[in-house]
Amino acid sequence: MLRSMKEIERKYILKCREIRHYFHTVDPLLHLQWYLEGFPEKRIRASIDSSGEISWVLTRKSGKGMFREELETSISEAELSQFSPLSEKRCVIKLRYITLETEEITASIDRYLLPDIGCLAEIEVTSAGKIQHIDPLCVWSVEQNALVDVTDRAGFTASEVSQPVSSLVIDRLIRRVSSSASCRQTGTFRRVFFSDVYGEIRQ
Repeated sequence: MLRSMKEIERKYILKCREIRHYFHTVDPLLHLQWYLEGFPEKRIRASIDSSGEISWVLTRKSGKGMFREELETSISEAELSQFSPLSEKRCVIKLRYITLETEEITASIDRYLLPDIGCLAEIEVTSAGKIQHIDPLCVWSVEQNALVDVTDRAGFTASEVSQPVSSLVIDRLIRRVSSSASCRQTGTFRRVFFSDVYGEIRQ
């Protein structure tokens, strides 16, 4: 299935300790994202829900800052081989907590496990006019010093922070996922990440 959409969002750094209650009250999605070479930006994302179900999506992104264009295609695990070994690609692993979701607004917190950079948050809207009337401090009930708007700063997109995965971080990753995700999420993560994609470098 092919889906095209406009992405209108603001991005923030959030102090994880100020929003840690969400980690215990919201079931997160576990996202594994690999970035392919070329322009526009191309990404393969595996999303694992709390029941351990997994879905795969190929995304092409263009634009920067608050306005971006996305083209998404659902793919199967069997199709991954056409993108060359994912183990050679830059990667991010994060837990996504959706804290607000309506027809017009989605607010989410990404807790990064790889790289270990803390929490980034997003407010995504259906039209540019709405974003000006949303107070992120109210959305997440935090103080001013707990949040920094980085929408227009370089270096804060998932693609920009992604990095290769080495054998040195694999065992630490499984411990971090196990302590934060559900048992079923962890089981699917272990199969996909450590057997299917990175089995060779772990040996």
